[in-house]
Amino acid sequence: MMEVKEPTSDPRPRNMQSSTAEVLWLPSYQFVATRVDCPKSLSDAECTSLMELALESHSPFPIEQIFWGYYRAPSSQQALLYMGLKDQFSASESAIQDAHYVYPAFLAGLSTTNERDGIQIFADSEGLSALWLEANTPVPKKVFSRSWAAFGEKNSLPQDRDALLRIVGNWARELNSDPDIPVIETFIQLSTLQLLSNSCLELSQERLYWQDGTQSETTVHTLTGDALYACDVRDTRQIQKLKANALTSYRLWRALQCSGILALAMSLIALALFLGMHLLERQQTEIRAAATAVEKVQQKEALLASLDLFSVAALQPFEALERMNQIRPDALYFTSLQAGANRQTEREKFFIKLKAVASSAAQADKFSMQLQADPFFSEVRLSKLRSKTKRTDFELEVQMPANSQLKTL
Repeated sequence: MMEVKEPTSDPRPRNMQSSTAEVLWLPSYQFVATRVDCPKSLSDAECTSLMELALESHSPFPIEQIFWGYYRAPSSQQALLYMGLKDQFSASESAIQDAHYVYPAFLAGLSTTNERDGIQIFADSEGLSALWLEANTPVPKKVFSRSWAAFGEKNSLPQDRDALLRIVGNWARELNSDPDIPVIETFIQLSTLQLLSNSCLELSQERLYWQDGTQSETTVHTLTGDALYACDVRDTRQIQKLKANALTSYRLWRALQCSGILALAMSLIALALFLGMHLLERQQTEIRAAATAVEKVQQKEALLASLDLFSVAALQPFEALERMNQIRPDALYFTSLQAGANRQTEREKFFIKLKAVASSAAQADKFSMQLQADPFFSEVRLSKLRSKTKRTDFELEVQMPANSQLKTL
């Protein structure tokens, strides 16, 4: 496990991005989250492998370009998988590499199991998150986040309590359009953060009523053991290297303390060899990753060239694919996909072209009409419908406005 010098508390609970160097919070609105079935009988290694497979099916981008992790409650048969493009994060690469743990900010809002269905609002220094919770289920069904800029504020938590309550209240009423999924009357803020040891993180949360700002209660949530690393959004191999580097540094310090000048000389040689092997291994890993990603990058080159990766609109391919998978019937399969932006209209519209196989022409028509009925898509065109024995091949082009923002979860 990783060595931590002393337990530390965050003296600035209102600014999660500037918390202690051991824990780095990344903005919630730059992540997309989805719930995935994960039997609790699986080991940590098996669960990680399952999440990697789920990531391939939910993300149109190569895994090397994504920060991702998952939250797994001990008593749950499900896990929350979250992902975000690396290039869109404002935190420097060195800050991310040097931190002991790196999490999406909304993770601090996951605490106890709700007794009823509802939407829990969580406030952090970068914006607001809505956690769609189901009764007696510790893992949220959906997480939707917005930056403070989207509410007309500067990119920081409002210092005025009345302004904060007004923003939370307005968003709560907007989310409360569905009476079957009410907004919980309290919202959560992180009050303190403490590393109890190298394998235990404690989060203290403050619950406030968004109608009048009165305090409801203070709760404590802990992450322990391998759950700390499962929630980390960095590459699994990198986390293992962090553990190994921390252990190597500790052993080197003990050797220098006990063996004197001779041990110091031998340790310096060992350190030089270790750094050389580490650099060689890193180069080999990058070469293998680049060779694996070439084909995927070529297929998605048009999409990557047209997307502004620093824009919230870059998350639309995730939402589009997730919505298509929800509508898609069991006997209909996608065989190829191409995504991009219409440059002739000054990037006003994104489009996705796909080829698919259905069991019948009627099933293809029904799938096209269901997409057309979804307000997320502005235009759906079905073409090249070819019926063969026991199957129908067809092509579909779907367009989405670039400035569309989902109003509900």
